[in-house]
Amino acid sequence: MIKQNIKPHLKRLNSKNIVIEERFLNEEDNSILYYSSDFKKNDTICKRPRIEKVYFHNGKEIYTQKDFNKKMKYTYFSSNKSKEIIECPSCGYQDEAKKFVFGCPYCDTDFSLEISKKKEKISNKVIKDTSIFGVILLLLSFLVRFEVITFEMFLSFLTAGLVIEGIILFVQFIPLLLEKDIWHDFKTIRMNINEKRVYSDLNTELSNYYYDDKNTKYKDLIDFDILKYQSATYDRDGNDTCIVLSYLIRKYYYIEKTNTIEISFGSSRVRLIRNVKQKHKSNSEFASKCKNCGSSIEFHALECEYCGSKNESTIGWKIKEILNDNK
Repeated sequence: MIKQNIKPHLKRLNSKNIVIEERFLNEEDNSILYYSSDFKKNDTICKRPRIEKVYFHNGKEIYTQKDFNKKMKYTYFSSNKSKEIIECPSCGYQDEAKKFVFGCPYCDTDFSLEISKKKEKISNKVIKDTSIFGVILLLLSFLVRFEVITFEMFLSFLTAGLVIEGIILFVQFIPLLLEKDIWHDFKTIRMNINEKRVYSDLNTELSNYYYDDKNTKYKDLIDFDILKYQSATYDRDGNDTCIVLSYLIRKYYYIEKTNTIEISFGSSRVRLIRNVKQKHKSNSEFASKCKNCGSSIEFHALECEYCGSKNESTIGWKIKEILNDNK
């Protein structure tokens, strides 16, 4: 249960007497953190990987899902820690944690997830290994200088080292060749996109679509997980900026007749369009600080009036069209 627009989701779960309990790994001490849809067992979770999701019907466990992407890190705010002051990662609004349970009370953004930067980790390892190789060459050059080894021996060491280093670099970059990164596509098309906002808004929009009482096609759907983004392409619809997203999704259906959960996998595609949020009632007229010059930006402003930088905190995304979505 990703923290989508949670209200229609809770309505669907309550109507079927379903409770979903999510379990996350606290990597600092290997303890387990909990977040449940009935809010009876909630911890504050900050950028933790999800390891399990357990489905209960009338208090009895009926299904457990353990297959999750470890690169996805989740954030939830517990309603129990009402005195804790937190900041919305989208617009910068600060208030008590209990007011963020259903999303930011100022900009209405639901947020919970970010994808770890695997490319950065690999790059850091490459830099570290290359630095070690450089230090070894420096030491060998000193040995040649003081005639501890001959220059011919140094060339032999250098040749062998370069071959080994080449093999190491090739092996480390294989994952980059095999795994396509959705956010790299976003940066390539240079749309100045807030990555976290796109993901959270997509989940909110899908939640509204799937859990709408009028959508009888999905009347038994109780949950879904986006497992992996497969592609992202730039698109235009008239004067509107759009993104076409392709992703792999897993859906959970409650079968009342057998009291079981049925799983469905499939690839889906949607067209997202920029959506300028309306100003929300709040005790502040400003949404955030400009990332370029630091000036305060009004919530409804599309750009900073001082330097002209775009105010991404006001620009959300909504589904314009679902291109394909198999049940």
